[in-house]
Amino acid sequence: MTALRTKRALRTKRAYTPPAASDGRRILVDRFWPRGLTKTKARIDHWARAVAPSDALRKWYAHDHAKWPEFRRRFFAELDANAEGVEALREHLGVDATLVFSSREEQLNNATALLEYLTMRPAKKARASAKPAAKAKRGVRWDAVKAMILAYPGMAEGTSYGMHSFLLDGKFFSRFNEKEQGLVVHAEFALRDALMASQPDTYFTTKHYENYPSVLVRLPHVKRDELAALIEASYRDRAKKRRVAELDAKRAAR
Repeated sequence: MTALRTKRALRTKRAYTPPAASDGRRILVDRFWPRGLTKTKARIDHWARAVAPSDALRKWYAHDHAKWPEFRRRFFAELDANAEGVEALREHLGVDATLVFSSREEQLNNATALLEYLTMRPAKKARASAKPAAKAKRGVRWDAVKAMILAYPGMAEGTSYGMHSFLLDGKFFSRFNEKEQGLVVHAEFALRDALMASQPDTYFTTKHYENYPSVLVRLPHVKRDELAALIEASYRDRAKKRRVAELDAKRAAR
């Protein structure tokens, strides 16, 4: 079982913000328990200590925004080397879930980075004869974007505000904003902010979109596997259960 093979919402939230029913499963992703918070008030369902940044990395970062890209790179390397811990966490993400953190820094923190990691690097079935992955090239052509999106059940081409768009069962899913030259893709605010902070040449927003849970993607700069993961996460978050089941059945039959 993996988190990204079921329809679910994944978000982040500070431990000191009162729990809500919409949080779903609350997972603490810090190495230490939130200071001054009782178990009753925290309402933590699972403590994923194993996927917290190392003490050395946490102290080095110290929430210095200038260090965010390098913190993200180092943290991702730690997570790559901790496959067992990451897989154990994914076992808890088959339902709506919230990654809980205690830092006063509500955007560029370990939970936000972890959210990005889980979204952009979905679990894959191990292959016995797998070869080392080649370095991902940047840039995705429009015809490749169309093929990527239209492969999902229920997806069709359409228009939105006069722009080329994609519709999921007749409802808006994504569009290419010609004025801003970016593909608009659904992304929760925490994920969007993390992507923009770590890769500002690839991910951005505008005044029009800043209050919507979405990010604009510059196709000439994005890595194909990252765009594919972002689109799949968006689809699984927004598609009806029968569509997600149809997708999984289609892939299992290959």
